Amino acid sequence: MLKYKIFPKMIAAAVLGTLAFSAQAELSKIRYVGTWSNLSLYKDFEKPFWSELGKHIDQEVETTVVPFDQMGLNGSEVFRMVAQGTFDVGTTTNAYVLGSAPELEGVEFPMLMTTPEESRKIAELYRPVLAKTAKDRFRDSELLAVSRWPQQGIFCNFPIHRLADLKGKKVRVSGGTHSEFVEALGGSPVNISFSETTGALERKTLDCAVTGAMSAYAVGWHEVATHYLPAPIGGWGYNMTLMNGKVWQSLSDGQKGELKTKIKELFEIPALEAAEQDYVVALNCLSGRADCPKGKSGNMTISELIPEDIELSRKILIEIILPSWKKRVSADTFDAWNKTVGDYLHLEVN
Repeated sequence: MLKYKIFPKMIAAAVLGTLAFSAQAELSKIRYVGTWSNLSLYKDFEKPFWSELGKHIDQEVETTVVPFDQMGLNGSEVFRMVAQGTFDVGTTTNAYVLGSAPELEGVEFPMLMTTPEESRKIAELYRPVLAKTAKDRFRDSELLAVSRWPQQGIFCNFPIHRLADLKGKKVRVSGGTHSEFVEALGGSPVNISFSETTGALERKTLDCAVTGAMSAYAVGWHEVATHYLPAPIGGWGYNMTLMNGKVWQSLSDGQKGELKTKIKELFEIPALEAAEQDYVVALNCLSGRADCPKGKSGNMTISELIPEDIELSRKILIEIILPSWKKRVSADTFDAWNKTVGDYLHLEVN
């Protein structure tokens, strides 16, 4: 019989004191930390999957499920906590951990792809590197799933119609190559947390901010920004789900295979499909151009991504972004990227 509980909001220190790691955890007791509690990825996919894990694998499992924001965390700590054994499994956004794992940026470059079809293919091609990075950077952690947020774009409190409009503007991005991209456009990148961004847009200490369309609607950016440009200069917002290496090794081959099969079938595939559907819904909710099933509609102006901006972005990627990233990763990683993602997008760089 499955036992399931959700932690109330608490400070991280209290949780760290109560969750002791057991190397023999197997699948009888799983402690899971997930993404933002108010967003659909956690509510509709992470929480249901892990809370009902025992039913999925036909085994008695006691699960503890908690989103990182209800622990006072910002998401950047999740993989480190999984690696250390504070949690057995965790999901967070790749962009939050690029400082400790620059290899993950191989699927997060600004404007790397502009269609859902490309985003699916890129994640598939680069998955072996993501899995290797999980092991190398996070103490042999095992990659269980790759998910993503609905398509990202640029939210501004002034009329924006093309990337050149960012010149001289303060733009919230997550750092790394996203900052380099904004600088190449003549803008000023600002690195503040997602939770601080709504207030900064409202006070106009920021001109623009980048995030997923549904995430923005969920926290009210349509009330503090007026215009939206569907240019994914913040990447596509991929997430990874990792399992602690010792816990993974404690499982039998049968348990490993069954867990990966079920998480692919019941979490990864439907979550990705929902992200693509949510993008259309999010645009309706942000703009009011069609019914919004999520709540009150906004009145944002939505521009179109123009071909000239795609060409400009490609030039910046080849001349600035990729050479910069090459200096931060191993030759093997860069070669693997060239042979997979680069080859697929015709963006190979020597």
